[in-house]
Amino acid sequence: MVRSIIISFLLLNTYCEAQTLSKITSDHIRIDQAGPRDAMMAPIIITTEKVQVVAPESFVQVDKRLFESLSEYIKSSEDLLREGGLDEFGVFKVTSFIDGKAETYFTGTRQKSAHFFKEFRTLLKDLGSPEELIQRVDKTLARIDY
Repeated sequence: MVRSIIISFLLLNTYCEAQTLSKITSDHIRIDQAGPRDAMMAPIIITTEKVQVVAPESFVQVDKRLFESLSEYIKSSEDLLREGGLDEFGVFKVTSFIDGKAETYFTGTRQKSAHFFKEFRTLLKDLGSPEELIQRVDKTLARIDY
Protein backbone atom coordinates (compact mmCIF):
# COMPACT_ATOMS: atom_id res chain seq x y z
CA MET A 1 0.00 0.00 0.00
CA VAL A 2 2.72 2.45 0.98
CA ARG A 3 4.72 1.51 -2.10
CA SER A 4 1.78 2.26 -4.42
CA ILE A 5 1.21 5.63 -2.72
CA ILE A 6 4.86 6.57 -3.18
CA ILE A 7 4.85 5.49 -6.83
CA SER A 8 1.63 7.42 -7.46
CA PHE A 9 3.12 10.52 -5.86
CA LEU A 10 6.29 10.25 -7.96
CA LEU A 11 4.30 9.82 -11.18
CA LEU A 12 2.06 12.76 -10.33
CA ASN A 13 5.05 14.91 -9.44
CA THR A 14 6.80 14.03 -12.72
CA TYR A 15 3.64 14.76 -14.71
CA CYS A 16 3.14 18.14 -13.02
CA GLU A 17 6.75 19.16 -13.61
CA ALA A 18 6.42 18.39 -17.32
CA GLN A 19 3.40 20.70 -17.52
CA THR A 20 5.20 23.77 -16.16
CA LEU A 21 6.90 26.40 -18.28
CA SER A 22 10.67 26.55 -18.33
CA LYS A 23 12.26 29.25 -16.22
CA ILE A 24 14.68 31.00 -18.57
CA THR A 25 16.60 33.90 -17.06
CA SER A 26 18.68 34.90 -20.08
CA ASP A 27 17.41 37.00 -23.00
CA HIS A 28 14.77 35.15 -24.99
CA ILE A 29 11.61 35.45 -27.06
CA ARG A 30 8.82 33.03 -26.26
CA ILE A 31 5.67 32.49 -28.35
CA ASP A 32 3.00 30.48 -26.52
CA GLN A 33 -0.53 29.48 -27.35
CA ALA A 34 -2.88 31.75 -25.38
CA GLY A 35 -6.24 30.38 -26.46
CA PRO A 36 -7.98 27.17 -25.39
CA ARG A 37 -5.68 24.25 -24.62
CA ASP A 38 -7.71 21.53 -26.33
CA ALA A 39 -5.33 21.44 -29.32
CA MET A 40 -1.93 22.22 -27.83
CA MET A 41 0.89 23.65 -29.90
CA ALA A 42 4.51 23.61 -28.83
CA PRO A 43 5.92 26.99 -27.84
CA ILE A 44 8.58 28.67 -29.95
CA ILE A 45 11.54 29.73 -27.78
CA ILE A 46 14.32 31.81 -29.35
CA THR A 47 17.53 32.50 -27.39
CA THR A 48 21.05 33.75 -27.96
CA GLU A 49 22.61 31.04 -25.79
CA LYS A 50 21.96 27.45 -24.77
CA VAL A 51 19.37 27.10 -22.01
CA GLN A 52 17.75 24.27 -20.12
CA VAL A 53 14.08 23.78 -20.82
CA VAL A 54 11.50 21.35 -19.49
CA ALA A 55 10.44 18.59 -21.91
CA PRO A 56 8.61 18.74 -24.30
CA GLU A 57 9.77 22.33 -24.81
CA SER A 58 12.82 23.09 -26.91
CA PHE A 59 14.62 26.22 -28.05
CA VAL A 60 16.38 27.57 -31.12
CA GLN A 61 19.64 29.44 -30.62
CA VAL A 62 20.31 32.42 -32.90
CA ASP A 63 23.02 35.06 -33.09
CA LYS A 64 22.69 38.41 -31.31
CA ARG A 65 22.06 40.38 -34.54
CA LEU A 66 19.13 38.18 -35.54
CA PHE A 67 17.73 38.21 -32.00
CA GLU A 68 17.79 42.02 -31.88
CA SER A 69 16.07 42.26 -35.27
CA LEU A 70 13.31 39.88 -34.14
CA SER A 71 12.89 41.84 -30.89
CA GLU A 72 12.50 45.10 -32.80
CA TYR A 73 9.93 43.51 -35.11
CA ILE A 74 7.91 42.30 -32.12
CA LYS A 75 7.94 45.79 -30.55
CA SER A 76 6.74 47.43 -33.77
CA SER A 77 4.30 44.81 -35.08
CA GLU A 78 0.77 46.14 -35.62
CA ASP A 79 -0.57 42.59 -35.16
CA LEU A 80 0.43 42.48 -31.49
CA LEU A 81 -1.63 43.99 -28.67
CA ARG A 82 -0.68 44.78 -25.08
CA GLU A 83 -3.84 43.07 -23.79
CA GLY A 84 -5.26 39.61 -24.43
CA GLY A 85 -7.87 39.29 -27.13
CA LEU A 86 -10.42 36.59 -27.76
CA ASP A 87 -10.17 33.24 -26.04
CA GLU A 88 -10.11 31.27 -29.27
CA PHE A 89 -7.84 28.74 -30.93
CA GLY A 90 -4.92 30.37 -32.72
CA VAL A 91 -4.35 33.29 -30.32
CA PHE A 92 -0.78 33.63 -29.08
CA LYS A 93 1.11 35.31 -26.27
CA VAL A 94 4.50 36.70 -27.26
CA THR A 95 6.94 37.41 -24.44
CA SER A 96 10.15 39.27 -25.07
CA PHE A 97 12.60 39.02 -22.13
CA ILE A 98 15.57 41.35 -22.61
CA ASP A 99 17.99 42.67 -19.99
CA GLY A 100 15.85 41.33 -17.16
CA LYS A 101 12.70 43.07 -18.40
CA ALA A 102 9.74 41.16 -19.81
CA GLU A 103 7.28 42.65 -22.29
CA THR A 104 4.16 40.69 -23.15
CA TYR A 105 2.03 41.01 -26.28
CA PHE A 106 -0.98 39.11 -27.66
CA THR A 107 -2.11 38.46 -31.21
CA GLY A 108 -5.77 38.99 -30.28
CA THR A 109 -7.42 36.84 -32.97
CA ARG A 110 -6.52 33.85 -35.12
CA GLN A 111 -6.45 36.07 -38.22
CA LYS A 112 -3.97 38.47 -36.60
CA SER A 113 -1.89 35.47 -35.52
CA ALA A 114 -1.74 34.19 -39.09
CA HIS A 115 -0.68 37.62 -40.38
CA PHE A 116 1.92 37.98 -37.61
CA PHE A 117 3.44 34.57 -38.34
CA LYS A 118 3.52 35.24 -42.11
CA GLU A 119 5.39 38.51 -41.57
CA PHE A 120 7.62 36.86 -38.93
CA ARG A 121 8.46 34.06 -41.37
CA THR A 122 9.36 36.55 -44.10
CA LEU A 123 11.67 38.36 -41.68
CA LEU A 124 13.26 35.06 -40.63
CA LYS A 125 13.93 34.13 -44.27
CA ASP A 126 15.33 37.59 -45.09
CA LEU A 127 17.70 37.51 -42.10
CA GLY A 128 18.98 34.00 -42.80
CA SER A 129 17.52 32.31 -39.72
CA PRO A 130 18.19 28.68 -38.87
CA GLU A 131 15.98 26.32 -40.87
CA GLU A 132 14.67 24.75 -37.64
CA LEU A 133 13.14 28.07 -36.58
CA ILE A 134 11.51 28.61 -39.98
CA GLN A 135 10.08 25.08 -39.85
CA ARG A 136 8.57 25.71 -36.40
CA VAL A 137 6.91 28.89 -37.64
CA ASP A 138 5.66 27.04 -40.74
CA LYS A 139 4.22 24.26 -38.57
CA THR A 140 2.39 26.75 -36.36
CA LEU A 141 1.17 28.71 -39.36
CA ALA A 142 -0.16 25.55 -41.01
CA ARG A 143 -2.29 24.85 -37.93
CA ILE A 144 -3.88 28.30 -37.70
CA ASP A 145 -4.08 29.67 -41.27
CA TYR A 146 -7.28 28.24 -42.71
